[in-house]
Amino acid sequence: KFPLIVDLDGTITKYDTTLILIIKLLFTKTYLIVILFFYLLKGRAFLKYKISHFIQIDAKNLTYNKNLIKYLKKEKKNGRKIVLCTGSNLKIANSISKYLNLFSKVYASNESLNLKGENKAIKLVKIFGFKKFDYVGNSFDDLAVWKNSNNAIVVNASKNLIKKVKKISNSVIIF
Repeated sequence: KFPLIVDLDGTITKYDTTLILIIKLLFTKTYLIVILFFYLLKGRAFLKYKISHFIQIDAKNLTYNKNLIKYLKKEKKNGRKIVLCTGSNLKIANSISKYLNLFSKVYASNESLNLKGENKAIKLVKIFGFKKFDYVGNSFDDLAVWKNSNNAIVVNASKNLIKKVKKISNSVIIF
């Protein structure tokens, strides 16, 4: 079986972890709000990187997609390699990975690379090969990845997104 690559925000977790961090930052460190705009000028990856250093996330307090996690645990038990690949910052992704204890590897955004959409697709093809992995995602940004994956697993998606995924993928599983 091909490795199963899994997105984080809106897929494993119900909400975007970067957004959770920004909201938490706004309520606890309001003096940093102005600085966020300057960080954003350096790009989304840099903003995520800096936010992850100001605010911590407690992985046990996040809302998870229990059905998906149950499926991932079953796949892992059956010997399948499960990999987390997310646009969230590496610090956040590692924290959640450690808590869930599901993933053999974590790929995430860093200070200069926002690992989302086309960037994610390019990285995964470079690591695993074209159509040599299955991908679990939830957003239109993931279309670029599904085009390069063997099978598509779609989580919490609109009918419109599901229709688009069915046009580009051999096999589609819907959660």
